[in-house]
Amino acid sequence: MSEKLSRSLTFIGLLGFGFNIMIGSGMFFLPGRAMAIMGPASILAVMAALAIAALLVFCFAELSNQFTQTGGPILYTHATLGPAAAFGVGWLGYLSRVSSNAALVVIFATSAVTAFPTLSGQESVLIAALSDSPVADAALSIMGPAGHLIGVGILLSVIGVNLSCALATPRYLYAMSLEGSLPRVFARVSFGGQVPYVAVLLSSGLTYVLTIGNSYVALAVLSVIARIVQYMASCIALLILRHRQEPGEIRFRAPAGRLLAAAALLVCVWLLLSATRSQLLWTAVALLAGYVLYYANKALAPAHP
Repeated sequence: MSEKLSRSLTFIGLLGFGFNIMIGSGMFFLPGRAMAIMGPASILAVMAALAIAALLVFCFAELSNQFTQTGGPILYTHATLGPAAAFGVGWLGYLSRVSSNAALVVIFATSAVTAFPTLSGQESVLIAALSDSPVADAALSIMGPAGHLIGVGILLSVIGVNLSCALATPRYLYAMSLEGSLPRVFARVSFGGQVPYVAVLLSSGLTYVLTIGNSYVALAVLSVIARIVQYMASCIALLILRHRQEPGEIRFRAPAGRLLAAAALLVCVWLLLSATRSQLLWTAVALLAGYVLYYANKALAPAHP
């Protein structure tokens, strides 16, 4: 199947999309959790995260210049490790996005209570909500009632990143369907070829199920583990492509690309090993469920052209 989605995102739109994703919502809520665990040393965790992100940015910058289709890490893995590995990366990437979307919905509710206290009928509910939002807590403590304006700002930020994720998440299913890993129904589009509506509906339903069953911290952990696997596969893809290609064949070469990719890969392995057995087990179960669907589709569907 050929790709049918319209590519109409402008430079300004792309810039805003990236800005929304980078600002996100975790920066307003997760520092409180980090502070509870590490105390003042939590600032070091933020600095370490920045360094790790820098390693990955260079890797993805080089990889993204070598592919033009929709799929990101799925394409990188498919080109280097094969379709089965690409599906695993895509499936975990999709689950990462869905769990992240669900976490954002939970955070949106918390932000709404922070910004508009009248939404909560009991003071205890408001206090519980604020205890997970250190930025909002600080604003209320310093600014008094005017601090609710900070809550409104957080609410707008959460809305922005949620809309960005809503645009990107269904495209994982779409990309995997295009290359034959999932049933073709997920590649159906409407509205002039711009909306993969089946993937959108399924993603929305899964987000709802996860939202009502988990806290945002648990959802964030699932999202992070799935993304780490994506990052690992992409770093491996970069190392393989560097070995296959001549320097002139790559439009953008990350400085010390092999070293950066190897360093990022080692950090990702370290981060993955820091997860609990329970977290890794649930991730493995989710991955296994995906492969059951993958091989069932391969067995039942006709060969894709």
